[in-house]
Amino acid sequence: MEGRHGQPAIARVWPHLQARNAVRGLDLPLLPGASGGVIHKVHEVANMFSHVFVGVSKFERAVAFYRALMPVLGIEERFCEPERPWAGWQSHPEPRPLFLIGKPYDKHPHAVGNGQMVAFLARSRQVVDQAHAVALASGGTCEGAPGLRPEYDFDYYGAYFRDTEGNKLCVACHAEPA
Repeated sequence: MEGRHGQPAIARVWPHLQARNAVRGLDLPLLPGASGGVIHKVHEVANMFSHVFVGVSKFERAVAFYRALMPVLGIEERFCEPERPWAGWQSHPEPRPLFLIGKPYDKHPHAVGNGQMVAFLARSRQVVDQAHAVALASGGTCEGAPGLRPEYDFDYYGAYFRDTEGNKLCVACHAEPA
């Protein structure tokens, strides 16, 4: 079966399946004819991001929104400097990646980016449900109710919403149901 880019569909999907299973501690052989043989258990996972910065216009309102949302995800506030204004949250125990909000550095008004989204990882589907409910109760707007989205991944369970500034956010769980 040919994919959109002239590759067999399995050739495009296979690396994703290998990585997914490696993170879960499973071995998955490489495609026939590929160099190597087997991807073995992954013992360390590197962070991809140093930090993610999301612009806001009404800082106090945005801080209140994120102070309600982040504890649901197990993400702790690291600092808040209203005089600057900016605030940051981090996962534990590592100091990175950081999630930051603040007024744009160039002093121009914040504008929502079309097609841009920040997705937070949830430990369970229940956390996705809870985060979505807290986001809406804290002034966010729904962009997609919690649910399975198999078009992204077999076990992808996510919810989409916008913060009080219009920034699009997602909370997603990739784990199989408990």
